Amino acid sequence: MRFVLLHYHVLKNAGSTVEEILYHNFRERLARIDTPDRDGHVSNADIVSYLDGNPQITAFSSHQINYPVPEAPGYLFFDLCFLRDPIDRIRSTYDYFRLKPSDGDPVSDMANRVGEGEFVTHLIENYPWMVNDVQVNLLANGVVNDQP
Repeated sequence: MRFVLLHYHVLKNAGSTVEEILYHNFRERLARIDTPDRDGHVSNADIVSYLDGNPQITAFSSHQINYPVPEAPGYLFFDLCFLRDPIDRIRSTYDYFRLKPSDGDPVSDMANRVGEGEFVTHLIENYPWMVNDVQVNLLANGVVNDQP
């Protein structure tokens, strides 16, 4: 039986800190996989296929994996997913984009043009899926961009 830790890296939920801890404990046995598409998805089949081709990997982290936890013969997966206070998460998003702007990203651009209150108002009016039940949608529905 192969034991694999899966880190479901939710944006602005301390995931980078968790990845750093995983790296210090697993080193070359940790895989960090995301597709180039910011809205991309790494399927459960993709995870198992990657693990089949990389037998040394015992920990896997991605922004683009979703529940349910994979099931595959010969594997036992342990999931790790941190949730954060939603208001604190919004503040962290604002602070993050001000610290590390992402050119061309409209949310990042807005964070760097306006104050925090106006930023939150802009998200509510123009990007409600970024502030309305993000973690619930990700865990229950497998999507963050729960647009109408």
